[in-house]
Order: sequence, then C-alpha cells, then structure tokens
Amino acid sequence: MEKKRITIRFHQGGRSPTVQIGDQQADTVSREVKGEEVTGAKKKLDADKLAVPTTLEDKNPPDESDAPWVWGMEREESVEWGKPYSYKGLPDKKTVRSVILSIVGAVLLGTLMGFLVLSLFFSSESDISTRSIDSHLPTTPNEAEPSQQKTAEKEEQKTATLKLPALSGIMVQGGTYQEKAGGEQAVHQLRSEGWAAVMSADSPHRLLLGIGTEKDDAAALASFYKENGQTVILKEHQVKETTLSLSEKNKEVMEESIAPVVKEGHRIYALVAKRTSQGLAGGERSLQPVWKDVEQSSKKVSSLAKGMENDLPQKARDPFIQMMQSLDQVVQSGQANVNSPEESMLWQIQEGLIRYALAYEKFVAAVR
Repeated sequence: MEKKRITIRFHQGGRSPTVQIGDQQADTVSREVKGEEVTGAKKKLDADKLAVPTTLEDKNPPDESDAPWVWGMEREESVEWGKPYSYKGLPDKKTVRSVILSIVGAVLLGTLMGFLVLSLFFSSESDISTRSIDSHLPTTPNEAEPSQQKTAEKEEQKTATLKLPALSGIMVQGGTYQEKAGGEQAVHQLRSEGWAAVMSADSPHRLLLGIGTEKDDAAALASFYKENGQTVILKEHQVKETTLSLSEKNKEVMEESIAPVVKEGHRIYALVAKRTSQGLAGGERSLQPVWKDVEQSSKKVSSLAKGMENDLPQKARDPFIQMMQSLDQVVQSGQANVNSPEESMLWQIQEGLIRYALAYEKFVAAVR
C-alpha cells in the first residue's frame, strides 16, 4: 500500500484547518500551534471514522480496503532552559521584609556605634569616662576651678625633713692624675704589691691608698707607704649631716628603709676602719672583737636594701648600689679569716671602706 504525507495546518480565528496530501512517504505528522510541536504514533482508523474536509486536493475518495493511515496526536513535553540566576516569579513577601529589616537594623547599629565613639574621644565633659582607653590620662583642669588646683598644689608642696648622718675620715692620698689612663696604671701597680688602691672618678683623679676614722690611724697607714717608697699626703674626707626636704610620701620611704640602711652601713664603716688601720700599723690584726656587731649590721642592711633602689630618684640609684657593693666587699673579705686575717685581706677591707665613703658622698649629693 502506498503511503502519502499528510500535512494539517491549523489557523487562528476559527478558520477550518487545511489538509495537504503530498506524494512523498512520511512516518510522522507535525502540527504547529503557537510554537508547540506534536508527534504521535500511527493508528489505523476505520474508513467511516475518517473525516476528510472538502478542501482535499486529492478528489479520489478513499477506499475502505485502502484506508489511509492517520497519525494519532500526542503532546511532547518540552523543557525550557532559562539563563542562570533567572527568577521569573515574584519574591516571597517574607523574604523582602527580612531584607528590609536587616538593612534598617544595620543602619541603626552603625549610627549608634558612631555616636558612642565620638562621645568617647571628643567628649566636652571634664571627666574622662572610665570605659575609655584614655581613662588613665590626667584630665585638663578647667579654668573655672583655679581654687581647687591651687589647693592641691599647696598640699603637694607640704614637705617634711629628714636628716642623713655625717661621715668623716682621713684619706691617705698618693697623688693626682689628669689622665685616667695614668691613674689606672698606678692602681694596677699598687695592687700587684698587695696594697689598697682606689682612683676617684672625677678629674683630677685622686689615688687613694687607705682611710682611717681618726688622724692617728691614717698617719700610721701613711707611715707604712712612706717606708715602702710611696709619696703620700693626708686628706680629710668629710660628708656633713644633710637635712632633706621631702614630701610626706617620700619621707616615709626614706625613714623606713634608707635611713636604717645608712645607719647600719656607717656602723660597719666605723668598727672595721679602726681595727684594720691599727692592724696594718703593727697592732692586733684580729677582727674577732668587732665581728659579731659587724655581722648583725650586715644582716640588717641586706634585709632592708632589697629592691630599695627602685624607690630612689634615678640619679641616686647608682651611688646607693655602690654603697651596698662596698659593704659586701668589707664583710666578705673579713669573713675569710676573722681571727687572723692576712695583710692582703686587711688592704682589701680598706679598699671597700674607701669605696663606701666615696659612694656615700655621691648619694647625699644626689638626694639633696
């Protein structure tokens, strides 16, 4: 049986469809209505069910035995692919409301934070907020409060007095040097002989060889050096009693710590200077008669002086540390042999006493 292509065209506006039967063989029937494509499987219909419009170009009526094949119509669903992130529907009302509320909340929060920052850094109030990073800074006094400021200044100016004791001695001086290098060379030479030698820090540099609390003791030391070919003179070393003007707070610190340390240090100086100068002049060398008192004073100094330099003015710290180091040299040298110390140990003690006297002089000048 010969198959023919049947084309059915549908028109808008209620017009009847047009059917065209071609000469070519076809397996599908297509229909276009508003852009949709319809395909179907073949079905054989009875001749009496076939209705062919009068507009068919083929005028020969179909025979029942030669009934044409009519294609059944089936709708083929198609999938339309849109552009990425395209959204054809309207957004949900709840979503829109949430977005609006988030934006409004962010604006309000930012405004509030801005005002808080401005109030912290640019507040016109006289008192700085304790929550501010500048709370530790002193506030600028207002011009309207001059009386309060003057009152505070007067209270700060209230002072108390504290007396630092005097320290006296007779130095055995070997000479002076304008150049530090020359003085250091002389010190090295004298120490190699086992004698005491200390050079003062300030120019002209004095070469100090011994110290006595009394003139006779110092004269005995001078005689020893003269017998050994050294040219020496006696020089008085005097640190007068000094009255310090301090604030109430500083007075408490000085009375509780500095004054007791100075008192005990002077006691060690007086006890040991007498014994060593006499021992080096040919007298008894034993330190036993005074050593118990020396140890008691040394323990008091050690317990009181810990960390004390932090309470002192900056320029007084180094002289105070030198005082403590000098007392350590005196005590440690004497502990080597209290009953019968060697001559070299007595000279080392003399060196410590000289250093203590020089350091105390600088300390008083620094705190005055």
